[in-house]
This record gives sequence, C-alpha cells and structure tokens, in this order.
Amino acid sequence: MSMDVSTILADLISESYKRNPKLTIFGIFFSITLVVVAVSTTEYLKDRDFKKNAPKDVVVQIQELEKLDEGLTKLSAFIQLQKQQLNEKQAVISSLEKKRSELEPIVNSQSEVVEAIFKVQEQRAQQNKWLDLGIGFALGILGSLIASVIFKLIDRRRGNI
Repeated sequence: MSMDVSTILADLISESYKRNPKLTIFGIFFSITLVVVAVSTTEYLKDRDFKKNAPKDVVVQIQELEKLDEGLTKLSAFIQLQKQQLNEKQAVISSLEKKRSELEPIVNSQSEVVEAIFKVQEQRAQQNKWLDLGIGFALGILGSLIASVIFKLIDRRRGNI
C-alpha cells in the first residue's frame, strides 16, 4: 500500500489543523505566498538576463530596487490582511463554540423531557389498546347475542306461520 506525496501532505495538514487551526491556516497562506514569490522571481530572472541587461546607471538600479520594495510592501500588506482575516475567523469560531457549549445543556435537558413525554404517551397508548380490545370483545359478544335473539325470533315466527 503506497501513499503518494499529496496524501501524506494532506494527512499532515489535517493533523496540524486539528492541533492548531489558526497557525495551520497561516502556514498554508504563507507557504503559498512564498511559492508564488519564488515562481514569480524565477520567471522574472529568466526573462531578465542580468549579465546582458544589467543596468549601467545607478538611477535605473534605484528604480528597480524601488519596484522590488513596492512588491515586498504589497506582499507584506497581503500577509497582514491574511493574518487579520484569520484572526476574525478564529474569533467567529470561538464565539460559535462558546454558544454551542452554552446551548448544549439546554438541548440535552430538553431531549430528556421529550423522551419522558414519549414514554408517558406510549404507556397511555398501551392502556388505550387494552381498552379498545376489551370494548371490541364486549361489542362482539353483544352483537353475537343480538344476532342469536334475532334468529330465535325469526325461527319462532316461522314455526307459528
């Protein structure tokens, strides 16, 4: 049974998320950001052959450094935004967990009440079942007696005719 890298990575991320969701999500975003920066830098360096196109003028070098600084500033802002969003999500999760823990005893106590009501209703249904069977049996006997009386009356009238 061989496991591929993606399965192992998914298991590691899942276990890490169970232990510390906030840090795991931040780590994922940070890793993705680093990969994007690395790929972008690699592509940039491929397109730009520094040996052939190296800026000769200091002003051009300063402009390139300012562009790089601007990119890093944007990346830093992106990371801060991701941190803020993670903190907000964690606050919502904490709030929901608190509400769940507050409501859980109420739900459990209500389920006990509902179970007790069902039990009483079942007992009443059993009692009503025996009552219904008794009434049905009594009516069956009564109906049988009435039918016997009617047949006797008919038999007598035939005998008199």
